[in-house]
Amino acid sequence: MTLYIIGLGIREETELTEKLISILRRCKYVYWENYTSPATYNLSDIIRILEREVRVLRREDLEERIEDIIVDAKKENVAILVCGDPLIATTHVNIILEAKRMGIEYRVFHASSILSAGIGESGLHLYKFGPSGTIVREEKVSNKRNIDILKFNLENGLHTLYFLEYDKDEEYIMPPSYAIKILSKYAGNILSNYNPYIIILCGIGTQNPYKRALKYNEVIKLLNKLPVDKPCIIIVSGQLHYMEKEYIEKVLR
Repeated sequence: MTLYIIGLGIREETELTEKLISILRRCKYVYWENYTSPATYNLSDIIRILEREVRVLRREDLEERIEDIIVDAKKENVAILVCGDPLIATTHVNIILEAKRMGIEYRVFHASSILSAGIGESGLHLYKFGPSGTIVREEKVSNKRNIDILKFNLENGLHTLYFLEYDKDEEYIMPPSYAIKILSKYAGNILSNYNPYIIILCGIGTQNPYKRALKYNEVIKLLNKLPVDKPCIIIVSGQLHYMEKEYIEKVLR
């Protein structure tokens, strides 16, 4: 028997193929994990496609009861559906580690991710990205590491990608304006000095994505005009290759 971890992608429709639908219909249990990443589809969409019951996993299921979820895969086929691409989140890596520890066979089916799609849409070269980070609300966790990452990458000519906080329980999606304010608060001088492009990518994979690049000294004056209701990432540019610069100026400006 097998534990399947299947990505649903980031588009407005799930990326389930006929082969995957056939696999899921044969599983004893199918779970949906939508805690680590926001989805543009809902449970009823998935149930309609699969024509079967789908159970939603909560945070405590992932963090405290994952063994109880996957132990059935010793005797039955079990599937966990994941928004975006599996194994991007450490939560999914932990599922694999638990399966290995319990001697459970598993298969992973990848799908589109905001990580790869966002970098592609930015027009920046993948190999020129430095460490990335996730910006969170200041009342929850310090963003010191994010500032350290930014300074290191700028000093070394590298691009910086930031995921923005998503909290399923609180139905909270951080708007890019909040994230930029945090960066400005702690690294405003260095950002003003380098004046890099701030590339804002929201709702990638949907019909009406927001894609724009502004110099830091420009964007800081336009924060109230940025999206507020879509999942976003922001990228701070490092040293630009001429092709990267041309793409930004012709496609994202």
